[in-house]
Amino acid sequence: MKRHITRLLIFLGLVLSATACEKSEWNNVPEPISRFLNEYFPLQNISQYTITETGYHVKLHNSVALTFDSDYSWTSINGYGNTLPEMFLFDQLPPALYAYLQELSLTGQVYSVTRNKIDYTVALLDYSVTYSIETGDITPDKQTESTTIAQLGMMQGEIYGENSFFN
Repeated sequence: MKRHITRLLIFLGLVLSATACEKSEWNNVPEPISRFLNEYFPLQNISQYTITETGYHVKLHNSVALTFDSDYSWTSINGYGNTLPEMFLFDQLPPALYAYLQELSLTGQVYSVTRNKIDYTVALLDYSVTYSIETGDITPDKQTESTTIAQLGMMQGEIYGENSFFN
């Protein structure tokens, strides 16, 4: 009986420490990023949080990777094979770009979004769409599957490693 209780206590200790590790990552994330994550990716655990020279990188467990600049604004969100939430697209994309995606019934097919001071790029399954901030032009860009995979951030070093078949 003592052996079972000891095993149970060890098991509970491991579970609690694993939960504490996940919670401690949340404690390290700056509050504006934490709010963003809770709004668009609720109830997901952080598997990795990194401070970079230009901002922050957050990877959610079995989910998306997000990059934020030093002002806590997102610059890249990669679903790693999962589509991005429609509420995120509605709230965060320029209205004309969202309307374009909605008109073509593509809002449920967005796998990655990046933005900078010049444009937004939305990666779909087999092509991307670029929105120019200056002109408002929307340009679909038909591409090969391997190029789209690169655009989704799934090239060497991020997922496949240095010895991938892409080399």
